[in-house]
Amino acid sequence: MSLAIAVLSLALAGEPLVVKGRKGDVHFPLGDISFADEVVAQDFGEKGLNEKYKRPTSDVLAKPDKKSFTLGCGGSITVRFTDNAVVDVEGADLYVFEDGPRVEATNLDLSVDGVTWVNVGRIEGGTAEVDIAGKVPTEEIYQWARLTDLKSACNAQWPGADIDALGAMGSAYRLQIGSEVLFDSGKAVLRDLSREELRALAKRISEYGKVRIRVDGHTDSQGADAFNKKLSQDRAEAVVKFLKSELEGVRIDAVGHGETRPVAPNDSDEGRQRNRRVELLVVPLR
Repeated sequence: MSLAIAVLSLALAGEPLVVKGRKGDVHFPLGDISFADEVVAQDFGEKGLNEKYKRPTSDVLAKPDKKSFTLGCGGSITVRFTDNAVVDVEGADLYVFEDGPRVEATNLDLSVDGVTWVNVGRIEGGTAEVDIAGKVPTEEIYQWARLTDLKSACNAQWPGADIDALGAMGSAYRLQIGSEVLFDSGKAVLRDLSREELRALAKRISEYGKVRIRVDGHTDSQGADAFNKKLSQDRAEAVVKFLKSELEGVRIDAVGHGETRPVAPNDSDEGRQRNRRVELLVVPLR
């Protein structure tokens, strides 16, 4: 196993994308990967949701295409960004594409782990751009978003907001590397081969101009909590130390989460392997 997939995902991130919004062009610096990738949960609202508009939720997981997902009165949808994440940048950070005959208000929540949520607030019907500065801890990097209809038009023919897409204008590349690629079991010393491939990854990152990077360490649930927390921190710091030697002048931070942010159940070898990982979040700076 190697880092080639991670390097490829960064290389294929795509050119900046311009999409027509309600009041003009909307710019997405990371291109096609800027949009939400996975529907985590959905709650159909009340008041006669028309079956014609209960389209597959996959319609929300792409660039705006006029195939909206009607929430219904008070309904909600939760999405996850997998190859990128939402970050605070100068200006707007998120854009909500809403379709349908009338524009209805929603409430936006963000989460770093899909468990604990931070309320961003009301998105008025005519305002699609969202600036998260001053509303959430802006040093965090958010991978989950939830939109909830605010029941502003429950007696309409199509009650509830009609969500076409959710795109991150303030966005970070998200690269995930299995810990077994980088380290021996229970250790935090980089393998020799992984050093060469991290060097190639650093070279690719350097081509994206000015960036900041956060390295997150994660473990499975086996072993003591304190041990897992320290191991994940030590591994993140080992990657940071190496990247700093390759990327002069780049801010790179390390955070060890231990077993607290699994991406799969810990009840199988496959799930535990997925949870043992190091994630790089590369934030382009404007």
